[in-house]
Amino acid sequence: MSERADHLLRTLWLMQQNGRVATDELLKRAPSATEATVRALHRHGLVELRNGDIRLLEAGKARARTLIRRHLLAERLLADVLGVSQREMARSACAFEHILSPEVTESVCIFLGHPKTCPHGLEIPAGPCCSQSGGTRAEKIVSLTKLEIGESAQIAFVAPIRRETLEKLAIFGVMPGRRISLQQKNPACVVQVDRTLLALEPDIADGIYVRREST
Repeated sequence: MSERADHLLRTLWLMQQNGRVATDELLKRAPSATEATVRALHRHGLVELRNGDIRLLEAGKARARTLIRRHLLAERLLADVLGVSQREMARSACAFEHILSPEVTESVCIFLGHPKTCPHGLEIPAGPCCSQSGGTRAEKIVSLTKLEIGESAQIAFVAPIRRETLEKLAIFGVMPGRRISLQQKNPACVVQVDRTLLALEPDIADGIYVRREST
């Protein structure tokens, strides 16, 4: 399916309340789509058309649900972890919903702790990982400050902070892929990278995410 068709499915999912939506109203809400897009969805057995209305069929509901889940999880990741702007969040989430594999989608959900809603309050459809989690977060990737004293882990990513701070951290080897160990939490966060000891301010330490070898 084309991205235009997927966008129309996602829009229909959000609009659908009592089973049917006027096709004309749907096209107004999704201006990039056309009547040809609607007919394509119908040919693929994703929607039913009747008397000027459109309704998601089971196959359409399943695809729309997957798209919505990917899109809203991407919004949470972009907003909560990467700290991007609202405008960039919406644009990038639209791209992510088409490229995230099922495995990556589940990994993102686990990392975020199985969030229930997106940054705008919309419900995020649950996935297989949510039912298996028992409501708990699988903390394979955590903030550096969540490590135990003496525990080491591999740096997964560093959340956006001031560019000059990122450059300074990189000079000392604090970058994705390097191993780091937590030596002290209070009164300052002290870490070791290779043979170098660094004292980090709490907000900087909180923004360094590491991959634990065990949970």
